[in-house]
Amino acid sequence: MNNFCKITIILLFFSVTVNAATYYMATDGNNTTGNGSSITPWLTLQYSISNMIGGDTLIIKDGTYTGDSNTIYPWEYPPNGSEGAYTVIKAEHIGEVIFDGEGIRQLIDINGNGMNPQPRYIQFEGIIFGNSNGNCVSIVYANHIKILRCGMYNAKYVSDGTSASPLFFRYIDYALVEDTYIWGEGKYKFYLLDSNHLILRRCIERFDFGISTSGYHSSFRIYSCNHVELQNCISVDADSSHSFIRVDSITVVPTNAHFVIWSGGVNGPNDDVHIKGTIILNNYCGGRAYILQNSYQPQNNTIVNSVFWDIRNGLWTRLEVVEGTLFDHLTIGNSRGGGLTGEYGNGVIAKNNIVYGAVDYGLQWTDNPDSNSDYNVLYNNGYNYGSGASFKPHDFSGENSNEINPLSGIPGNGIPSLKYLLRIEDGSDLDGTASDGEDRGATILYKIGVDGTLWGEAGYDSVTNEPLWPFPNEDIIRERMKSYIYFDTISGDTLRGNRGFCKDTVQLNGTDERTLTSYIWEYLGNQMPDSIYGMKEIKNMVNAFPNPCRVYMGQRFITFNNLSSNDIIRIYNISGKLVHNSGNIINNNYRWSV
Repeated sequence: MNNFCKITIILLFFSVTVNAATYYMATDGNNTTGNGSSITPWLTLQYSISNMIGGDTLIIKDGTYTGDSNTIYPWEYPPNGSEGAYTVIKAEHIGEVIFDGEGIRQLIDINGNGMNPQPRYIQFEGIIFGNSNGNCVSIVYANHIKILRCGMYNAKYVSDGTSASPLFFRYIDYALVEDTYIWGEGKYKFYLLDSNHLILRRCIERFDFGISTSGYHSSFRIYSCNHVELQNCISVDADSSHSFIRVDSITVVPTNAHFVIWSGGVNGPNDDVHIKGTIILNNYCGGRAYILQNSYQPQNNTIVNSVFWDIRNGLWTRLEVVEGTLFDHLTIGNSRGGGLTGEYGNGVIAKNNIVYGAVDYGLQWTDNPDSNSDYNVLYNNGYNYGSGASFKPHDFSGENSNEINPLSGIPGNGIPSLKYLLRIEDGSDLDGTASDGEDRGATILYKIGVDGTLWGEAGYDSVTNEPLWPFPNEDIIRERMKSYIYFDTISGDTLRGNRGFCKDTVQLNGTDERTLTSYIWEYLGNQMPDSIYGMKEIKNMVNAFPNPCRVYMGQRFITFNNLSSNDIIRIYNISGKLVHNSGNIINNNYRWSV
């Protein structure tokens, strides 16, 4: 009897795996005559998911989908998948499927409150959700959710006059949002509330505008959540100049109190929240680039290897922040306010950071031990050390009589440390002089987190050997954000998306069209290294061999043949740094040895 039971369980397990199917829907499909195949697809989302079982995949063909039957409501959500067999709803081609709420309906509204089991193991991939009356994608009381390579825009205002959020999570346990991009209207663009074990990986946001009766806005809002990571996320080119009047006469002013990354809340603690390899660039909306505030005394919050450049104000912690709050390896520049501020805490640590060009102070501590700060680089600030702060033995600053200009290298050894925001140049004063033996300031060259991994899975928080640049799906992101336009019929004003990295212009090489990658790499006015768009190919070759040298050499050298007179060979390592320059070659072949 026991053996029979064991065999039955195995057969039941296999039946789920074997029966998992792939279905299709299309704008020219048919729910009556179609069978869900690629040739005769179904027509609508609700009908399609009603014919799926857990672990099935629905592939949606290119096109724009509208109407109530192309939404997901709490009582009509996809069937639950299982570990290793998610229920998947995906675009056939990334960025070519749009679900348009037409401003009158919400698109994805999954709410598992009171359900047993809750919605789980569900994945959305490659779809764009926009023009929603309310949140574009709202998922509440669920677990093991993945949103991959999706776009969201225009979470329009609701009955109280406040914009909704393009992405909203609440009471979620274990979720991943990866390679997802948001633009247009929204109060909080990525809104995480009362949830645990969440990862935003390589998510990009452009804050166009948002309506808020409270006056507060945010790009990444982390409210009373624990165990959260932002990995390689970007907020870029926020609009700070427009004010619109909507038909309800509410003035849209995104410059009042916009906190780009806002961590904290009153519902519970914000513990174990980590910001890694993140870039906040050209964001002058009024408010802090990062704020941590929570009456529950948040612990173990870190922000490391990140860039904040051309911002309205700097980074700030307050309300009795305690152990483990760390600012480390940050590159902060051109803040119209201050740099780093720690208030009313006893656990804020700041080290290995660059603070350049702040109109106000570089470092400032209020009721926070000044001894926790060292190895920082402060230059060209209104004043380097504000209230409670003072120079430390390893700081580079005028007060320490050893100031370094990171942009020019003068004062310093004459080698610019910051030709690019994403790395420190070899041989410069900041090269290898951090407290950990690494470079001071940020280094953002590789992807953080293995693709597709949830919190706690192998490699979920590690720096991989996969180049971050060129940024994944940057052509799709640029095309969608560039085409954005909002025309206000009352004021006659227009907000356009073709600005910043979406602007119609060329790279500094004078030839190639601007991309997100080139925009960030060339932001300081230096032409992007030639190797950046070759890093992916180099990585692919390296993966095939245990030793990167053997990719090229085998015998520890490489021979280039069929060259022309005066050709030049430049060799870069996988970090994009030049390691060899042949100069003009006389012969038609050249050998380079390690």
